[in-house]
Amino acid sequence: MFNSDIATYVKQVNYYEDMSKFAKLGLWIIQCLGGDIDDIETLIGEYPTLQSKRELTEDDLELIEFAKENGLKYKITNKGIKIIA
Repeated sequence: MFNSDIATYVKQVNYYEDMSKFAKLGLWIIQCLGGDIDDIETLIGEYPTLQSKRELTEDDLELIEFAKENGLKYKITNKGIKIIA
């Protein structure tokens, strides 16, 4: 598990919790006006989940091999491989 994955997950959860407060108010208003929305997830989406593992793509593996051949350091991040000179 990458530290950045956990940080991203925590930010998503905090955002979801903040949005759920406004969604409860919106849900209450919609129901008072006769709307047929029953749950908050309809308004703001599903609760965020933590992805357990990121799979390396073929491009990622090629970049790792390139870095090893040229004596460069690399770092695996959420967005892919980062080559450090």
